[in-house]
Amino acid sequence: MKYLGRTPDSVSTSGGMVKLSWLKETFSGCPENCSLDIIERHTRAYLLYLVGSTIFSTTTGNKVPVMYLPLFENFDQAGRYAWGAAALAFLYRALGNASLRSQCTISGCLTMLQCWSYFRLNIGRPRLSHDPIHDRFPFVCRWKGKHTGPTANRDVTFYRKSLDSLKPSEVSNIFTFFLCTRGGRK
Repeated sequence: MKYLGRTPDSVSTSGGMVKLSWLKETFSGCPENCSLDIIERHTRAYLLYLVGSTIFSTTTGNKVPVMYLPLFENFDQAGRYAWGAAALAFLYRALGNASLRSQCTISGCLTMLQCWSYFRLNIGRPRLSHDPIHDRFPFVCRWKGKHTGPTANRDVTFYRKSLDSLKPSEVSNIFTFFLCTRGGRK
């Protein structure tokens, strides 16, 4: 109530999480000529939806922890947080969890993982675009189109076998990737 001006019903909440669909339905349109307070509430709802569906996505795929809401109390302060470092740490932990035999889902910033895999791995990567407009930002736009090589039998088993057969020299450190690509450096 403090951050959004509304509280979801019991159907839209579960264990400290709120459904992304509730956020979308409730805050999808900000009324015209509304007060700054209402604009800020809609902005917080959008940011919560954004972090819940991209940066800090959960294995549920449709909920976001409300613990992130206080991070958007002060927008100036929120802009100073190290979101990239937090996303990388969250993804690293999620990958550790996903590697467990008992786990069948993955969470975290999968766009970041996809960009890293396109840059560092030759498995399932689309063609590299040679259009100079894609040289810098967004980085993942360097690759476009269909995956290279034969596409038959490309299922989870194919990718697991391909990844398991990689030699250590064929996989670069993810941390090095993000340091080297920061600021347009290669």
